[in-house]
Amino acid sequence: MRVVLDTSVLVSAVVYRGEVPRRVLEVILDRHVPLLSPELEAEYAVTMKKPKFDRKDPGGVWYKIFEAFTGTAERFL
Repeated sequence: MRVVLDTSVLVSAVVYRGEVPRRVLEVILDRHVPLLSPELEAEYAVTMKKPKFDRKDPGGVWYKIFEAFTGTAERFL
């Protein structure tokens, strides 16, 4: 199945590091094809560069997840 992820799903998986948000993302990446538009990709990047989120990602987890996500995503316009 092809799915579009709301920015809040990615932010929750990175920032809050709870079991549920991270697991949701893992299931999507393992079992589905994420869809990604240029606008959505830009929104993800802008959101995670905000100081309130950037401070909560000292180990660069966001960038690893983002690379995995964008690497498997099907792009659309």
